[in-house]
Amino acid sequence: MLKRILLCIVLFVALFNGSCVEEDNTISTFTVSFDSLIGEKIESIEVEEGKTVDAITPKSNKGYIFLGWTKEFGSNVIFDFQTPINSNIILYAVWEEDPNYNIKDYSYLIDEYVPDVVTTSLELPKTLEDLYLIWSTSNNYTLTNYGELIKPRSDEILTVYLTVYDFGVLYEYEKEVKVEAIEFEPLDSNNLVFGYYSTWNFFGYTDKMAETCDVINLCFGYVTVDYKIDVSSILPVINQVLAVREKGVRVVLSIQGYSSAGTNFSKAASTEEGRTTLANAMLGVVEKFHLDGIDIDWEYPGFNTGTSVAVDKANYTLLCKKISETFKKANPDYLITAAIPGGSNGPYRFDLGNVAKYLDFIHIMTYDLQSGSSASHHTALYDSSNTLSGCSVASSVQTYKNNGVPASKIVIGIAFYGKRTKATALGARASGGYKALTYDVLREEYLNRLNQDVVYGFDEVSQAPYLLDKTNGYYITYDDEVSIKLKCQYAKDNDLGGVMIWEIGEDKSDTLITAVYDGIKSTTVEQKVFSSILKIIIKKEECYEI
Repeated sequence: MLKRILLCIVLFVALFNGSCVEEDNTISTFTVSFDSLIGEKIESIEVEEGKTVDAITPKSNKGYIFLGWTKEFGSNVIFDFQTPINSNIILYAVWEEDPNYNIKDYSYLIDEYVPDVVTTSLELPKTLEDLYLIWSTSNNYTLTNYGELIKPRSDEILTVYLTVYDFGVLYEYEKEVKVEAIEFEPLDSNNLVFGYYSTWNFFGYTDKMAETCDVINLCFGYVTVDYKIDVSSILPVINQVLAVREKGVRVVLSIQGYSSAGTNFSKAASTEEGRTTLANAMLGVVEKFHLDGIDIDWEYPGFNTGTSVAVDKANYTLLCKKISETFKKANPDYLITAAIPGGSNGPYRFDLGNVAKYLDFIHIMTYDLQSGSSASHHTALYDSSNTLSGCSVASSVQTYKNNGVPASKIVIGIAFYGKRTKATALGARASGGYKALTYDVLREEYLNRLNQDVVYGFDEVSQAPYLLDKTNGYYITYDDEVSIKLKCQYAKDNDLGGVMIWEIGEDKSDTLITAVYDGIKSTTVEQKVFSSILKIIIKKEECYEI
């Protein structure tokens, strides 16, 4: 009886407890993410715990076969979709190359845009319908990745590369081409125009500049401590500067050696090894960038170099000899020139007669020749009471001739800038030193005020112009259209090599370059008439003899 009572109590308690426990019906879910690895957005699916997930098929991947999905990135172990899902997982697509995939052939594109022989710049498209085209070459200094051509001095073989991007697939092609050498007309022995052009004033070329200049002197390269050439300053504009060669204008690199910049020149020139290293470095730069020669601007041997004038003077000549030998062996048409001071205080630093043997032309810097204490001319054609003794074009030319420099190698300087000082009249006492002003500044700030408070004057003896700013008490010495034409005529009358300009970037108006053209390049009416008459006479004589 007691056993039955206990059993009933146990059953009652069990039933009571069961009725009080609340049943947990919550279902857990997990995320299964699918990554196709071809740039598509990752797709995610929510799956109940313990259940399986259905496989999805990714977008086709051109050139590849889809094998399935894997839980381990980079693994080829294919996931079994019968596996229950008990955690969040990412599945990665597994691909293999399709051996039967039909590779497209875009080789025709490189033949379409790149000829076998390159003679001009190329138009290389970057896109073509749905394709992206990437171009490059084996020598970017001859043919750039944009198709811009800089013609070399001798024929060159290079390779053009094309990469075609087509919906994630890359196709690569290459083609060997010939680039023909540039051809220049031979330089005359006179009536030449050399235009110095600085990187800091470079603005391109006008038609008149290209028509007038036979040679552009790009400024500047610099001699380094190990006797190489630093060209960092010219790199931003080099291709733009060289573009003028397509119009028959040569481009040479001027190597700066003014004041302390002459120290490395001096050290390099002091030994045979140094001279050889520097000459080879100069040639290397010229050949790399397809320049047409070198211009030596070591202007003051023996000044600020730590070496005497006598020592630097002798070494300068030896350096010119080494440069000439090195360049002429590589190409006899390469130009070797030098800028050397005019006046009476600079030429003594050079053995002019011997230096001239190794230079094609000597550019006499017939400017900056003014007196520091009086309102005088800085670039006069002839000496006068308003120039320092011997500080004119004519006196400088005579000094060079007296020292054995042939007239045909002499090039005289023209200034595209003026110099301003405090003074009330030509010949008056000057104070405050001289400040250089570009012709652009002269035109805008002074020439535009002529006949107002600015007075124009012309020294008939020196054949040089000047300005007086009456309001501000300034005297300005400069070259204008009249003095430039007179200098050009002087060069022609004396059978000189020609004229040079410092520097053409200082006049953006074409005013002064036009004067140079009119003075030395154009033929006067009288010359044209005389030439026509001479041809008629010769023709008549030929007919008479027949």
